[in-house]
Amino acid sequence: SSNGKASSGGCHHCDTAGVARIARSVASSSAWIGRSLTSDVTRVGTADAAWVSGMTTSSPEGWQAGGVIIGIGIDVVDVPRFEATLARTPGMVDRLFTPEERTTDLGHPRTPTSLAARFAAKEAVAKALGAPTGMHWHDCQVIGDADGRPWLAISGTVQAAAEAQGIERWHLSLSHDGDVAVAYVIAEAT
Repeated sequence: SSNGKASSGGCHHCDTAGVARIARSVASSSAWIGRSLTSDVTRVGTADAAWVSGMTTSSPEGWQAGGVIIGIGIDVVDVPRFEATLARTPGMVDRLFTPEERTTDLGHPRTPTSLAARFAAKEAVAKALGAPTGMHWHDCQVIGDADGRPWLAISGTVQAAAEAQGIERWHLSLSHDGDVAVAYVIAEAT
């Protein structure tokens, strides 16, 4: 439709089924740190689809709008190349990842693919911040909640860079397929 919101016939960007698929995908794979936002959602023709004005979150309660995007970062890691680098430089795992990131909730070592996705997340955070100098790898952790969704925990140098830009929330999505691991980060202020 011409007003940019989906109608029963869809919108010029995607059809109703596509919006529903994207909404379910983001809601199940992304996470954010911060307090809840107020809801400003317009429902579309099918059950789970939502067209949202403003920034959205992936909170379990559903789509919500609110903040302003300060930065976006994306990073792609070639898993075999990353694995070869870790094999050549064993100390790199300790330099890049905190003890909590290196193991699963059950205490097993993470796979190279899982570590590659976490490394991509750290790189994506740096890009979302504008790649400031002096950031420490351990000051940005990828942690998982009870449902396995990834979250960012920032401290120290990363937190200082985020606060300087007014960033209060992080959205994170991780994915890997075959030999590629990807992370997508959105930094948001209210």
